[in-house]
Amino acid sequence: MRKYIVIALLCAIGGNAHAQLTGRKIGGSDSGSADADAGASLAVESHKLYVGADYTQARLSVSDPSKAGGIPQDDYDGQFVDIRVGYRVLSALGIEVHGGVPLSDTGSSGDVKSNHYFGVFAVPTATLFERFELGFPLGYTFSKVSHRSDDGTHQQETLNSVAFGINLEVPIRQFWDGLPDIRIGGGAMVYDHESASRYYGFHYGLRYDFGLW
Repeated sequence: MRKYIVIALLCAIGGNAHAQLTGRKIGGSDSGSADADAGASLAVESHKLYVGADYTQARLSVSDPSKAGGIPQDDYDGQFVDIRVGYRVLSALGIEVHGGVPLSDTGSSGDVKSNHYFGVFAVPTATLFERFELGFPLGYTFSKVSHRSDDGTHQQETLNSVAFGINLEVPIRQFWDGLPDIRIGGGAMVYDHESASRYYGFHYGLRYDFGLW
């Protein structure tokens, strides 16, 4: 139950922060109007399609091998590139589809390979200091990981779970108008959080926003 409370709090924080940080206006002053206009500009630009690619360093923690495809109890490292495609349906809400491209192999007993990764997310967002964007992905993921022990034994496990996380992205055109609408960012995700295993990771990469009309 606690994990769902945390998810609800993240969404509430995202909505409240967006209202407070982009909707503020200081009693008729020029500086207040400029801040409000900057926040509105960022929000309007967010009504776009976007694509991104993030390098992800993942960790699989197994506590019950009998329920984790026979993968021995331990912590394992993995890595993949997370390709995402999204659309900003509201100024404070995006919908994203994710797909993973595996990078790691199972050549070491301390590694796992992400054979496939797929996810669908709703992403409430907040504009911070009129310059940064906070995102709170909440959705569902489908993952399959494999492991090879020192003796050559091969195991694999399918992980399907509610997933959640946090992202911080910097739109670089806020600092230099002549650049494309590219964002540099990073964050953390929990992909699976069952009693037998936990699958989570940290990522960083680029996102490009664009429009078709």
